Amino acid sequence: MHKMKNWKSEFQINYHVNFLMEDATMITKYEGIVIEAENEKQVQDLVQSYFKTNPESFVESPEDMISKVARQELIIDKVKKVWKH
Repeated sequence: MHKMKNWKSEFQINYHVNFLMEDATMITKYEGIVIEAENEKQVQDLVQSYFKTNPESFVESPEDMISKVARQELIIDKVKKVWKH
């Protein structure tokens, strides 16, 4: 009998994205997702790397934007384990 090492848990992540605009204003959007991972560190790494490659899937750009987004950053507020397989 061998041990299952690749059991994953589901984590709920609450995060927000700061949009720094070209006119120096900042808009913040709060969101949340559920993601499967092996541990909390992996969750944070996955979320950050997904965000770098595909930011628009994490947060809708603010509709009320007058100027362009100069920079955006994702801040993870809370990671909570919700389910283990």
